[in-house]
Amino acid sequence: MAIDLDKLKLGIDSGEYTLNSRADNYRYFWHMLQQSRQQLDIFSTHLDHKLYDTTEIITRLQSLIHQNQHTRIRLLLRNPRHLLSYGHRIVELSRRLSTYIEIRQLAETCDEHIESFCLFDRQGIIYRPNAEQFEGWFSFHAGVRVKSISGFFNEAWDTSLPCHETRRLYL
Repeated sequence: MAIDLDKLKLGIDSGEYTLNSRADNYRYFWHMLQQSRQQLDIFSTHLDHKLYDTTEIITRLQSLIHQNQHTRIRLLLRNPRHLLSYGHRIVELSRRLSTYIEIRQLAETCDEHIESFCLFDRQGIIYRPNAEQFEGWFSFHAGVRVKSISGFFNEAWDTSLPCHETRRLYL
């Protein structure tokens, strides 16, 4: 049965749905990102460029920041240097808008965590138990689960290392 994305609202619709492919991940990420108003947290090995390095995603992130001065985008990555070697556009965006976007490297104490997830406005979630695979689940409103995963994200964020290579150096 096809999911009618136009009827799913971030922070309201609490159904849990299955992800099976990169295309699924992109479609639902894009739809939740369009509805996000203030916060995006991403926990990943590296930001898959086919999912996150598209013109429409980068444009939406810019738009989100310009619409709300309190926007916060946090990227917690196992290997942020991959972004630099690939030339990921989110690096340049984070350099230009460093007040709103921060990229950090996951501390070694979190090495056992192989999952990947995105949290949208503390309401919606895309969750993949194995970051190297595209199978997982998503929900536009998973309050209790998002709160728990957000708690883990915040703890990991607090022990993570700033990725200075992704910051702009002012002389």
